[in-house]
Amino acid sequence: MEIDDYLDSMSISLDRKIDTLQKILDHTKAEEELLKTPDFDLDKFSYHMDEKDQLIDLVNILDDGFDKTYVLVKDAVKARPGLYAERVKHLQEQIRTLTDIGTKIEVLERRNMPLVDKTIREKKQRIKKYNVSQKAVATYYKQVSGNIVNRPKLMDDKN
Repeated sequence: MEIDDYLDSMSISLDRKIDTLQKILDHTKAEEELLKTPDFDLDKFSYHMDEKDQLIDLVNILDDGFDKTYVLVKDAVKARPGLYAERVKHLQEQIRTLTDIGTKIEVLERRNMPLVDKTIREKKQRIKKYNVSQKAVATYYKQVSGNIVNRPKLMDDKN
């Protein structure tokens, strides 16, 4: 392969990474919306997390491919910087775009963390209240059923 072909490959890889990071950003925004709703839907939230995991795996694959290709071309590009200046400038613009999207994702993730913590606390409190209620109901039924069973016996003993 020629250096131009490698640079094309690197540019295509960066375009795919931009696309993938944008999808991650979209899923992160959707998570934020879910966390802000009073009727939090864990299934939808899990869906977005799973999708992001898959997209992150793709980003890692793209990064590996980009890094390997960079190793193949870096000496040739450094040896003749004027010849590849426009191509390198375009790659740098793509990398800046990636950095901007990555920063947006990071900021949104940090903003979502307190919402996640709050949602988890609320869910734990609901579960705790539910468990307390269930125990109270079980105790009540046990007492009521115990009284019903014992009541005829008590009446028989008094007579």
